[in-house]
Amino acid sequence: MTRRLKLASVLVLAVALAVTGFILTRATQNQPTIQIILTPHPDDEVQAWSALSASPNIYNVFITATNGEATGFCKPEIVQSTLAKANSDFYPSTLQTIVNSSDQAAVAAACREARAESWNHFLDRASTLNRSTALGDDVAAETLQAGGTKTRAWVGSNSARFMADLGDGKVTSKGVENVVKDVLQERGKMLPDLKLSNIVIAAYYNDPLLKSSDGSHSSAAAYDYPHPDHKAVQDAAVNLASFTSEGVWVTTHPFDDRATLMSTIPKSEFDALMENTAADGTRWDGWKKAFAPFRFEVGSKPPVKLPAFSYADGTTAEFEELKTLKHTGIHQEAYGWLAAATWIPGEYNLAGSGALFARHQFFIQIEGGGEAE
Repeated sequence: MTRRLKLASVLVLAVALAVTGFILTRATQNQPTIQIILTPHPDDEVQAWSALSASPNIYNVFITATNGEATGFCKPEIVQSTLAKANSDFYPSTLQTIVNSSDQAAVAAACREARAESWNHFLDRASTLNRSTALGDDVAAETLQAGGTKTRAWVGSNSARFMADLGDGKVTSKGVENVVKDVLQERGKMLPDLKLSNIVIAAYYNDPLLKSSDGSHSSAAAYDYPHPDHKAVQDAAVNLASFTSEGVWVTTHPFDDRATLMSTIPKSEFDALMENTAADGTRWDGWKKAFAPFRFEVGSKPPVKLPAFSYADGTTAEFEELKTLKHTGIHQEAYGWLAAATWIPGEYNLAGSGALFARHQFFIQIEGGGEAE
């Protein structure tokens, strides 16, 4: 990802950052446009939440490259244990089908439906925080071919959602490009006939131990997440930028030397997304003390020493206590069944913190190709 990386400047930051996300320099001022939020799996959105525009001039198109069907949390015995905990007010309706079925194909189909139900539940509920996630209408799922795969779509007057099927664990950058290209071909048909302003890629990737295909730009001080699907979606960014006027923003870790922008989710909004509560109704804030000493900006060097983050260690009593928390945040409620205990929040994506979803988010910015002139 070396082509046309934009250097951050005071001017760029002044026009590009806002409380609810990036303000697009031309599109939001002059004409309605489309923004795409692209994820590898249907639960990755919060990795780049701060870049999500809430402008009424933006029509957001959410695209996930996979159904997320390879998750180990769809194993019948694990689902049964998850349901027994009853620590969420929401569970996908097909989880019980998984528990009751001994047929592998039926389990796989039910898992796909559960992932889709969770994804739609999250985006529906998140509209209380950002208007752009709401469909705007009660719509039924449609199907189309995108990237050579059967893709489900929910298209409303306010936004749209496309769930492609490139194969969980099998995503390629070319496949991602083809999905996006085919979705854009629906402008003037399924979608409004608008120019594409920018693409936000919520696909955090960090591979300091070379567990996947590439550890370039990785950091041992950052949260270790070498998922190949995330790498494939990131690798599609340069070619995707040519489809846009304003460019592509790719989420990354705090110490990536390619990062040119940092954006922050407001505290109240992050809590609304990520909070967990104890039996007495108090919010679990155990993670906040561990992050208190740290302040990072674009270009910050990794800290010499990190805290132990004992609550994120799967062998400790503190971690076991997390399993008893109720998933009250919007992200936690929708996707909590896909975590060993809960999705652990963090101020930054730091090594050992368990924080895949951080409040301070760093982005690589790739210049666009000028489509929306």
